[in-house]
Amino acid sequence: MRRLCATVLIMEAIVIGLAIPVAIKLEHASGKDAATAGAVLGIAAVLLAVLAARGPLRLLLAGGSVLQVLVVAAGAWVPAMYFLGAIFAGLWAIGIWLGHRVEQVQAAYARADQAQAAGAPANQAQAAGAPADHAQAGRAPDRPGQGGTEQAP
Repeated sequence: MRRLCATVLIMEAIVIGLAIPVAIKLEHASGKDAATAGAVLGIAAVLLAVLAARGPLRLLLAGGSVLQVLVVAAGAWVPAMYFLGAIFAGLWAIGIWLGHRVEQVQAAYARADQAQAAGAPANQAQAAGAPADHAQAGRAPDRPGQGGTEQAP
């Protein structure tokens, strides 16, 4: 999750930096205001990306979510940021969701490995939520409507 969130934040910092000249040229914003707002948002994104590697996860998720709201709000000065902010907010949400799913799968495999190392039967590891090692069990994976008791070819 940390890696995905950091990637979104770094890409967002780049887009924010590229939006500064757009705000100045196309939107007729003052150079000082556009540079200040862009610098603050860009630096915040980079600092949050650094926090992803070292800091508490809750602080990263809260700070990143607030940043997404601020980037969308920057659309008041640069209307394109409404669209770009929404895209990055969606990427942020997907990064959190995918990161959570990957961590769940990794934890399940770790539990299965621990159960196997402790000599527990495979069905106890499955009861703990770990995925079954179907190649060792000698049967096809369970699928809805197939019963899961067929022998593998």
